[in-house]
Amino acid sequence: MTSPPWTRINAFAPLDQDRHLRPPRSWTGDFAPSDQDRHPTKFVIIVYFWTPMAPKRRKCVFNDELKSKYTFIKASTNNDNSEVECVKCRSVFSIANSGKTDIENHIQTVKHKRAMSAAIASMSVTSYFKKKQFEDAERKLAAAEGLWAYHTVMNNHSFRSMDCTCKLIKTCFDARFTCSRTKCEAIVTDVLVPYAKQLLEEDLDAANFISIYSDASNHKEVVMNS
Repeated sequence: MTSPPWTRINAFAPLDQDRHLRPPRSWTGDFAPSDQDRHPTKFVIIVYFWTPMAPKRRKCVFNDELKSKYTFIKASTNNDNSEVECVKCRSVFSIANSGKTDIENHIQTVKHKRAMSAAIASMSVTSYFKKKQFEDAERKLAAAEGLWAYHTVMNNHSFRSMDCTCKLIKTCFDARFTCSRTKCEAIVTDVLVPYAKQLLEEDLDAANFISIYSDASNHKEVVMNS
């Protein structure tokens, strides 16, 4: 008895630069014998599959939209426009894969959170300096401090009492209020007194005549004039 004939069918496709080869997959099958040949016909089909590769994704870059939303992120000094630097924690990372998501993931890191907590707890050095031009908030604060200095003098309070009063006002109303003993005395002697003298001189210049009243009282052997 002779061996049954085998029929092998190979399917090939040209290989180009946009396709890659997968391992072959084969099938075998039996068919009923034909009239000419009583032996069953078997065949093997070897098929090679080629699938196109996924297209390359574009790299995300640090555009104007991200700059306006994340002001604490700036472009890195490298020539790569997908690499950024965080001003808060001084970390350099890439946003080439996910762009905005990469920045959000960086914000959730422990290093960035620690840097943000430290920045909130510590004040900037420039906050202790006065600006050349007063803004509305600074004008109101200066007027409030001058008013309390005037109130202290008019009610015969001591400058030392302003040490306690200043702390009370700072706690209850405005944390920026500073008018303790030294500052209160400086406001009175360097601002209020010269201004009061200026007003008095203007009134004297405009007056046609001046009346002076004098009174005296004796305290034992000392004569006091007022």
